[in-house]
Amino acid sequence: MIELIKKSQVDKIIEQLICLSPEERKYFWISDNFQWFEFWSGDPVFGAKSVEPSRAMWADAITHILYMQRVRDYLGFAVGYSSGYRTKVWNKIWKGAKDSDHLYCRAGDMVPKRRISIYKFAMIIAMLTPLDHFGVYNGWSKWVHAGNNEDKQLLYKW
Repeated sequence: MIELIKKSQVDKIIEQLICLSPEERKYFWISDNFQWFEFWSGDPVFGAKSVEPSRAMWADAITHILYMQRVRDYLGFAVGYSSGYRTKVWNKIWKGAKDSDHLYCRAGDMVPKRRISIYKFAMIIAMLTPLDHFGVYNGWSKWVHAGNNEDKQLLYKW
């Protein structure tokens, strides 16, 4: 059985973030291997990883990051977010669904930073986290979409 992230653990991180300035928050370590800005949205004017999610979305974003820390610990090598939170404009640029979970910090697109089968990477995420709504993408970049929205059907995209 997968151990769920405790609300108290997320609340403690939120309390720490609230006490920081916007610039300090940007580089705050949410976990041993993930900084807060890695989950942020890009912006057409300011560039990638430039827009922080609203405070109302922090709990979902932090929970996602903590689950991916488990995956990173298991693998023993870096995992990057190519997309966590997206603004509506950034989501449109990347041709995301109009109701994308990225708009609400309930999804992430993760990239393994070492050579591993993208399918094995997805299976490890599925085994170590309660994340669902999976997509495995093998286009110009290999990445896995995983969300935490139980209302949506499981998605496989090969």
